Amino acid sequence: MKTDRFLLLFLAPQMALVSTAIAGQTQPVTDDAIHDYVAAKLAAAFPGGAGIVVDVKDGVVTLIGSLPTKKETAQTEKLAKKVHGVKSVVNNITVVKP
Repeated sequence: MKTDRFLLLFLAPQMALVSTAIAGQTQPVTDDAIHDYVAAKLAAAFPGGAGIVVDVKDGVVTLIGSLPTKKETAQTEKLAKKVHGVKSVVNNITVVKP
């Protein structure tokens, strides 16, 4: 529980900084900024840590890992697609029942 609280306390300011930087930017968003924002959104959505690996190349986000339901798999893709600067999402997340 303390780890979840730490992650939220640590990641919330990071998300705010990245979102402020992205919102005010007129230049293209970097892959690093996209990675950080997608990772922060996923950490907030799955506080226990979903173990999803995020890779970004030229604005294309690739999600790798496993989740227990199709609903969660779809949710991760939806969250990633909403990030400013994301051109597309490759969802390589598999459904593995616990």
